[in-house]
Amino acid sequence: ENLLASRMSFKLIDDETGKELLTRKLDVGEEYTSYSADPQKQLELSIRIPGFKYSTGKAILRKSNGLIPLIDHGSTLNFQLLDEKQRPLNLAAALTRLESGTIKLSIYSKYWMVNKSKLRILYQ
Repeated sequence: ENLLASRMSFKLIDDETGKELLTRKLDVGEEYTSYSADPQKQLELSIRIPGFKYSTGKAILRKSNGLIPLIDHGSTLNFQLLDEKQRPLNLAAALTRLESGTIKLSIYSKYWMVNKSKLRILYQ
């Protein structure tokens, strides 16, 4: 689920082979449901927004008898994205385990400043 004020992209990566299993773009507020996650694979999630490179992949699932999150329900994964000048943007993914057993990841930013001045502003 994209809770950002910007379009985002994400990819799921097989941790063992490094192969991209899924790449998807999400508009603001859009959700995506995947029914094809292989429970025999260790999965990593990598995210990006326009103007930034993909983050380093973060492990979200591990190989087991089923899909087992590496983090607990209600936990947060932190991602750092870098722009072309290596300036960081910190984003987060909240993990929720639904009654159906589905794992829901909501991507968000703790703080998001919207610059309507049309002037370039750098925040520190």
